[in-house]
Amino acid sequence: MSRLQVPQWVKSVFDTFPLSTYEATPLGDHSDIEKSRFYFISDDPEKAPDHNFILGVDGVIGVNSKIIPSTPVALAHSLILCYKNGLKLPRENSKSKTSPHSILSLSYLAASNNELPIIIETNERTQVRNTIPKKGLLASIVTNNNFESDPKAKLINSMVDSCIQDLWILTLICDPQGKNKYERIFNWNAGAKKSGNMTFLQTLAVQEEIPEWNDIRTRNPNLFPGKIWNALDQEALQIVYQDKLKQFEQELPLLIEYATGHDPLTKIISFKLVALAILANEILPETGLANLVQQHQNFVTQCYNIIDEY
Repeated sequence: MSRLQVPQWVKSVFDTFPLSTYEATPLGDHSDIEKSRFYFISDDPEKAPDHNFILGVDGVIGVNSKIIPSTPVALAHSLILCYKNGLKLPRENSKSKTSPHSILSLSYLAASNNELPIIIETNERTQVRNTIPKKGLLASIVTNNNFESDPKAKLINSMVDSCIQDLWILTLICDPQGKNKYERIFNWNAGAKKSGNMTFLQTLAVQEEIPEWNDIRTRNPNLFPGKIWNALDQEALQIVYQDKLKQFEQELPLLIEYATGHDPLTKIISFKLVALAILANEILPETGLANLVQQHQNFVTQCYNIIDEY
């Protein structure tokens, strides 16, 4: 072997994980961050807020010329933020900045518990920054909107939170069509998207992390005895997934009817159903979850009207 010849095993490693060269980024340059940041539109751009917030999400997609988060909890929260703060969703290809509030596409590793969305709040006067994790966001919706005053609304809100999260997560790990959509949902960098091997590794990493979300592994330890589930686990997961779908099929018409109210608490619950319906239809159109949602076409149309409204 020539001294200058690269051993085949070394060459195969570099072919599998090709090196990339990145240009130097000047200190203080936030241009790369800004590429993943999308600003809400303010109804009153002249009014300077006391606080500004960043909604950190797994990824974003475009729907009806709007930029929306790619997961139901994040989309629901963005709609609630719009409703409570007089904002509109970011627009595709818009360069205008009428508010300091934004959606930022992040890796789930940016969250303290590897679960997005998060809110990063900054007090403009003191410049003190506070990060609120996903569980804190869900709890703050109940506290800040006085759900305690309406036990029925509080119960339905809790049921919707649990149902939406569990169904979304189970669709991603059980439904073959759900597994094929990870690249569209999550914020994977350009290097990973260019390499089939890196995409495969990213997919494995996400599959290992998803069962931790919404405490599904903790609540169902028998389904996830290890970090990677075997065929027997997958069979048990399918049973749970199908049971959840059947339960949702029975509950969805009642939830849709309830969500037609116009009081603030009902409005918040409706945003959560809208988020699930829109993203099931847009990202997971051939899954069991989407098939259930698509049986209620009038409701789906109303969901798109709400996206248009904001």
